[in-house]
Amino acid sequence: MVNYTIVTVSDHCASKCSPVTTMVESCTTVDCLCTESNIRSFEGCMNCAVGTYTYRLPVSNAQSYLESIVGSCNKAGYSFESSVLLQAPVPSFQFVRLENFRYCFIAISAYTIIELLIAVRKNKIREVGNDPADAEEEPPKEKGPFDEYL
Repeated sequence: MVNYTIVTVSDHCASKCSPVTTMVESCTTVDCLCTESNIRSFEGCMNCAVGTYTYRLPVSNAQSYLESIVGSCNKAGYSFESSVLLQAPVPSFQFVRLENFRYCFIAISAYTIIELLIAVRKNKIREVGNDPADAEEEPPKEKGPFDEYL
């Protein structure tokens, strides 16, 4: 079991990001994490982070986080498409970079947990001996956008 803590997001996006924080804190299986509802909740949280003037997360970062999580779920056998996030207007003079870390941390937590649960699922299947991949060597894992933080 992985133990982790989620950093609180800005007040403006608290309601949009609350389902994501709950998901990351309570889900212990890939089946729990990789649901349509959770993917759309994460998308809503990232859209809020992108559209908030004072706590602006760059849309390219938010899009990358969303695509990574959707990609991990798809790799686990689910079928989701990532949406294109909203392009927010350029903010005025106010821009708080440290707030971006909060959204990045949520994304990294969700991505890491999904990847860990996929690995656990693979190992359980292999222990039972029902994995056809046992007969062939696995290709090297592609680097994800968060690997440098892990």
